[in-house]
Amino acid sequence: MNSVQMKLQQLADPVFNKITFSKTARIFDRNGIWQISGRVYRNGTYETVRKSTLKKSTPANKKWLEKNFESVLWEQCDYKKEIDEKLDQGKEKNKTLFSVFAQEVLNKQASTIDDEDYGVGKFTMKEYMHKYNKYISPFFEACFIEDIDIDIVDKWQQWVLQKKYQTGNEMNHRQSHKKTLGIKSLKNIRIVLNHIFKDAVLKKYIDRNPLDAVKVPTKSKKATKTVSFLTLDEIKIILDGLDGFIGNVNRAMDTRIRKQFKNIFLFMIGSGLRSGEVIGLQWSDLDFENQTVSVNRRIRDGDIDKPKTASSIRTITVLKEAIDALKEQKEISGSEKWVFTNRYYTEYTSPGQIDWMYKKVLKYVGLKEGRLYNLRHTFATNLIHNGRESITTVSGLLGHNDSIVTQKTYISNVVKSDSLKGKSIFG
Repeated sequence: MNSVQMKLQQLADPVFNKITFSKTARIFDRNGIWQISGRVYRNGTYETVRKSTLKKSTPANKKWLEKNFESVLWEQCDYKKEIDEKLDQGKEKNKTLFSVFAQEVLNKQASTIDDEDYGVGKFTMKEYMHKYNKYISPFFEACFIEDIDIDIVDKWQQWVLQKKYQTGNEMNHRQSHKKTLGIKSLKNIRIVLNHIFKDAVLKKYIDRNPLDAVKVPTKSKKATKTVSFLTLDEIKIILDGLDGFIGNVNRAMDTRIRKQFKNIFLFMIGSGLRSGEVIGLQWSDLDFENQTVSVNRRIRDGDIDKPKTASSIRTITVLKEAIDALKEQKEISGSEKWVFTNRYYTEYTSPGQIDWMYKKVLKYVGLKEGRLYNLRHTFATNLIHNGRESITTVSGLLGHNDSIVTQKTYISNVVKSDSLKGKSIFG
């Protein structure tokens, strides 16, 4: 039995198909035969099953049905019948279901997570699986990979662009609404699908990648976003207001956390690190003598992972504000492993845990709402627009793969700028 045949067997398993069931099922008698009623969930929709079990209405049979109701619902649902029909067609036509092949490709990628040279990061793999399960699998899973052509892929792309997702606070309908996906999101989803089709070409399931012939729609110039950053005057307003913010009693945020946030703020405008990289810092990453910080990890959604790209793994010189903030932070968490710690003295699990504090500070000092990530833009904008550093140097400090202006100029993974040593963001 080859690997594809094994996957075909797995395909008949509800776990493989990401099927879930209602927590309980109703078992009731009708004319001496137990009936079953319950729900089978798949891809955000559900099928209600209400059928005869063909088992006599005895206490022993009811006890068995209550224990095994999930397998009974699965055997009775229409989706199981659809899968069985597809399996039979595949065997007759000697074709492979897209979902079978895609799982093989994604499982192979997942197996490389621990490979430092060629593997994908944990968070990247988690994003791949999210995109596949939500935007790829529901459309292609019933297709045979050999039958997917340009027209089908084009229809899929239109389907993705029309698909809506939830934004804002889903628990509060006043702060929540649905939006359609943008071009950037589509491009990110296409990356996952492209991996699958490229592997299919290599293994000769298809002659060419149909995604290559389906172009991404052009983006309207009006949709171009501008980079948001703080001016020097706004930075001074925040710094002047932070002491009052720290002294403001609030049970949701103790004084230690408030003092620490001042250090986070100063560190970010003086280093340009991504927020996930900031909360991933350990004291062993710092060199006070040379005023450098080594970026070796990031934290996203509870995962401690390697930085975003290979060039994101870097050692950089930081501004005076960042060094002074780290010295202050040493008094707060110097005995801990992590530089910035939560209320339980452990690492933060998500950048959102400090982003909400930033929003609180902006509201407190009377500035418009913004993202914590804007502090990274503030660092870069200050250096570039004031002519303090070249585009190439700033690109390396930020851990970018390349510079937009210098068109993919190679940047060393270790970027130290002696001209920054001891300098302040204020000049």
